[in-house]
Amino acid sequence: MANFTSTLVLLLTICFLISTTSSAKENHKKKTIIHFIDRLPVNSEQVMVQCGSGEFENFIPPLNSGDKYQLKIERADEAYSCMALWGLKFTSWNPFEKPRDASHKKVVYLLNEDGIFITRNKSSWDLVAPWETE
Repeated sequence: MANFTSTLVLLLTICFLISTTSSAKENHKKKTIIHFIDRLPVNSEQVMVQCGSGEFENFIPPLNSGDKYQLKIERADEAYSCMALWGLKFTSWNPFEKPRDASHKKVVYLLNEDGIFITRNKSSWDLVAPWETE
């Protein structure tokens, strides 16, 4: 009986470790990466972008025209928001929305003179956040 119990405990431990490892690999594959591309005019002021979710905040280094930055979404179940400041203009948006973006490995945002645009295929861009001044 003791031998049976030891074998059962060993098998359950192995099954648990396999399922945990598989789940971790699955979660790693599902992580979305947010890409920021600065296409503001050359020699214009740097754009400051700050993103966060709950207690997590990511201060993106100041972006100059042509700069790119990537942000990995660590917790897909949390709401993320970003705020950008460019000279006297500002805007905010939700860079990751689970229903919209969780199935995509990459979401790209383009920052230009009109505001913030999103694409998932780099062929069609949609304005998500125009620049504001007041």
